[in-house]
Amino acid sequence: NVDVNSDSIKAVDGTLLIKVLDFNGKMSFNKELNIYVTPLSNAIFFSIPTDELLKGLNKKELVLSTVLTMHGLAVSKNLLYFDHPNLLQLQKPDIKTKIIQNTSGFEIELTTNSLAKRVFLSLPNGDYNFSDNFFDPLPN
Repeated sequence: NVDVNSDSIKAVDGTLLIKVLDFNGKMSFNKELNIYVTPLSNAIFFSIPTDELLKGLNKKELVLSTVLTMHGLAVSKNLLYFDHPNLLQLQKPDIKTKIIQNTSGFEIELTTNSLAKRVFLSLPNGDYNFSDNFFDPLPN
């Protein structure tokens, strides 16, 4: 089941994108739904049996990606795995970084050839903590 929880006091329209990808980014399932989220609610917007979703593929090499977009902005992104993290058949990723200076500071762009699990960013002198660490970038 893919559900949406809302703590907003206003109803909103959105788009829910659901994908199943292998760790190299090859898509085996793709569904885009236009949804209406009622205030202060929890509702299931998509349901499918796991076997039907996996289509006989190796669950140790797949990830379910969900992105909820509202007013053109991604408000929620989730990656869900079909097995325990220590049983996943991960490959060694080739992560490339690009640092871009902009008017408000710096932007760090990461690209990878395969799923990278629990990426942690740090600076050499350790004087900055990133707010969103231990994340799993998908391949580009």
